[in-house]
Amino acid sequence: MIHFASEARVIRVFPGGAVATIREGVSQTKPGDTLWIGKGIYRESNIIIDKPLLLSGSVGAVIDGEKKNEIIIIKSDGVTLQGLTIRNGGYSSYNDIAAIRIMNARHVRIIDNHIQNTFFGIYSQHASESLIEHNSIESNAADELQSANGIHCWKSDRMLIRNNSVTGHRDGIYF
Repeated sequence: MIHFASEARVIRVFPGGAVATIREGVSQTKPGDTLWIGKGIYRESNIIIDKPLLLSGSVGAVIDGEKKNEIIIIKSDGVTLQGLTIRNGGYSSYNDIAAIRIMNARHVRIIDNHIQNTFFGIYSQHASESLIEHNSIESNAADELQSANGIHCWKSDRMLIRNNSVTGHRDGIYF
């Protein structure tokens, strides 16, 4: 389990605010902080989370990847991602592009998110002891070749996956 000092801060992101992008907000955080994402559409992709953080979205907080790349890449233990709408991830017939990718991390929590119009929804790669719960994952793919798996766990261990809704993907959950 990861513990933090009581000095944890809340960094607030708002379109047009002092901190206007999620990437900028992540760069201002320290391990254990909360990045609170306000209502609005954030046109961003390849957002790398490389320290333990809580990313929490208010109602109406939308991250739109503009169908270009992966959207959120988690490379740290102890990350929680909750309450966001994440949509329009990239597509590739050669690369495994995901809305949310967990890479070599433990104790990650992906909770209460809405993932829409993506190739892979959540892709866990060498992750362990993590929770994927209460997410809605939807693909708009016209056929199986344009869609991958809703939740994909590759070389991952001790994952708790429960109470998710997956529609339109090739497979709902793939191990």
